[in-house]
Amino acid sequence: MDGRTWTAAELRSELDRYEAEAMASRLKSTTKLTYIVHARRFLDWLDGGYKFPEPPKTADEQV
Repeated sequence: MDGRTWTAAELRSELDRYEAEAMASRLKSTTKLTYIVHARRFLDWLDGGYKFPEPPKTADEQV
């Protein structure tokens, strides 16, 4: 690592570039979407805008 720090705005800008490269690639559409969705989700998590979902409650827990 080079010790550089990134602002949220810089990361979002780089994400736009990443998405453009993914879309221009010869990957399958579903693969492109997977790369893009996961990168977006990570940045959302960094910003506090994503929370991992809770697992569904079992029948015993619903009582």
